[in-house]
Amino acid sequence: MLTRIRVLFVALGILTPGPPLAAQCSFNQLCPSASVSGQLDYVVAASFDGPAAGGVLVVSGIPAGATVLNARFFCEASVGSTVTSATFNGTSINPVLIGFGTGTTASAHGRSYATNVTVPGNGTYAYTVSGGINTGAGLVVIYRDCNLDSTYQIELHEGYNPGLRVDLSDGNWTANSICTCPPAQFGGFTVDGTAAPEARLSFLVMGGSLGQNEQYFFEGASLDCCDPASTPFEFEDYDVSSSFSGGETAATLEIAESGDAISIPVAIFRTRTSGPGTALCAVNYCTAGTSAGGCQAILSSSGTASATASSGFDLIAAGVEGQKDGLFFFSTNGRQANRWGNGTSFQCVVPPVFRGGLLLGSGTAGLCDGSITQDLNALWCATCPKPLKNPGAGALVQSQFWYRDPLSTSNQTTSLSDAHEFLVAP
Repeated sequence: MLTRIRVLFVALGILTPGPPLAAQCSFNQLCPSASVSGQLDYVVAASFDGPAAGGVLVVSGIPAGATVLNARFFCEASVGSTVTSATFNGTSINPVLIGFGTGTTASAHGRSYATNVTVPGNGTYAYTVSGGINTGAGLVVIYRDCNLDSTYQIELHEGYNPGLRVDLSDGNWTANSICTCPPAQFGGFTVDGTAAPEARLSFLVMGGSLGQNEQYFFEGASLDCCDPASTPFEFEDYDVSSSFSGGETAATLEIAESGDAISIPVAIFRTRTSGPGTALCAVNYCTAGTSAGGCQAILSSSGTASATASSGFDLIAAGVEGQKDGLFFFSTNGRQANRWGNGTSFQCVVPPVFRGGLLLGSGTAGLCDGSITQDLNALWCATCPKPLKNPGAGALVQSQFWYRDPLSTSNQTTSLSDAHEFLVAP
């Protein structure tokens, strides 16, 4: 019998700022801790430092222009010890117990700890861990990359799975288990099959070393045989795309060892769930007009546009001439760049358009410090004031800001911002 981590990852659909801190998992298993989706990828780092109480984690592979959404730090206390304090990049952190093992073998009565840390990008990050018998640490960094043209889901599952030891006297990896651990159940992802499937699996092995004879299986096929874990703290990382054809909602990872060392505090699974051509990152286009006061209104957004959420997506116009009222308008008819009279503004949204309602100006008259915000989810949700303006899940929306400019020398007494295009999630 093998340690079985049954991976059925849940698609939540809407990107959150970062995975929350996992609740403590029951003994000898992994539990779901976070699910995020969007134009996302991740990198991992691990460090083995022998008997030292600290070391460094080297983060690499985050593309230029990508935005780090979350970083998780992992460490372990073995042989019944506990972690009492830690630092990361010179800052005190508070690793929280996320899982533990029970049993009489060395790997079966340790404890896993994790906490969120700040990782702005690629680099070398020093850490210390005190109080526990700990020889290293691991790091998972999730980032958004707007150059990805598909939507991906990343699932983290955390806890403490010490692995089942197998008696190999008969050469059978699938029988003769020396101990038992409950399987961890997960569920909900759907692999996109509109193009060749993409899937990646990583898990942190703590306590591994040559001679423990680990064996990993994914969907019944061997990932790496035999004895792949070579240091006490390392990530095993696999491209498992070939295991899928599209539409699958379940997968199974199995781990066995004939020695007594390994434990697993986190498993990460990433798969493409829609695309190509389903990117969620918002982009700006077109040129903002210049008001009589010399101001250019620039759009941005915060949060995720959703067809069902009642809040959480702010459309923002900054640099507006102070105390000038205005409104946002939007459509799903595409981009354009038509002159707005004979001034400097362009109408960048193909009509017909929906209007968000007049909003009062802010800032200082004569200065370019006005900022106006509207939550479009709170405008168009089913129970919100204007549900008929909901563009629907999957819609690609073009938006712009119109504001009063009575002193303009053009034949218009209004000006327009640049334009902001975004995709609406479910």
